[in-house]
Amino acid sequence: MSSSPSIKVVIIQSVLRGSGNSTILQEVATVHINDRELRVYAPPTASGKAIDWAPHFTARRQGGYFSEEDLQDQHKAWAIKAAKEALESEARDKSLAEGMHPDGIHCSAQVCKQGHIQHCDGMPFEAGAHCTKCGSSCIHECPHCKEPIHGAQAYGDTSLYVLPNFCHGCGRAYPWMEDKLQTARRLLDHDERLSYEDREELWSDLQYVMSDPKAPLVAAKKKLIEINLGKAGAVVKDVFTDIVAKTTAEMFKP
Repeated sequence: MSSSPSIKVVIIQSVLRGSGNSTILQEVATVHINDRELRVYAPPTASGKAIDWAPHFTARRQGGYFSEEDLQDQHKAWAIKAAKEALESEARDKSLAEGMHPDGIHCSAQVCKQGHIQHCDGMPFEAGAHCTKCGSSCIHECPHCKEPIHGAQAYGDTSLYVLPNFCHGCGRAYPWMEDKLQTARRLLDHDERLSYEDREELWSDLQYVMSDPKAPLVAAKKKLIEINLGKAGAVVKDVFTDIVAKTTAEMFKP
């Protein structure tokens, strides 16, 4: 089994302005894979953020004297993937320094894993901080897909900011909501008022609602949850009701 290649990337330009010549490609990055130097290009007329043109990137390596040749092998895929990841990393680092989310609509946000908001108003912050309230480590991006967390809308009223519970990129729960889900499962398993079948049905219905709150049967599933919670203890009722309410409210945000 071959080992993973050693890859280093040098970003040449992250913002494209067009080459001014329809035959001249725009160099985005130089990528070093083991002992090979490759160059990643965007189309001649491309403009704006280079990352937006990633599907149209091509990779070349030096051929003969002052000439290049297109790549069509595994090295091409490696080079383009590495360039794309480097551009994404650069954008994330820039957003932290400026306090702005890469989408240009929201501020960046930093939240501890217990759900305490540290920053959401556009003020720059440093990654790797710990919560000033509970000491937990803080995150500013989804642990699963690395999508930056939405802060308040830029230039909007930060007092209206509502902490998101699910990543808008991959849809998975952030740590503070994941902790609530795990707690709900443990409480459910220890509720002696419910049979094994009742517990499994409640959990299955909750998972359905969380997976896609806009699915056709969500209204029916929510009603079944409400009915089955009638047999549960007060703590389980409160926890499940809170999770269902926050899940549907979160997913229906504009």
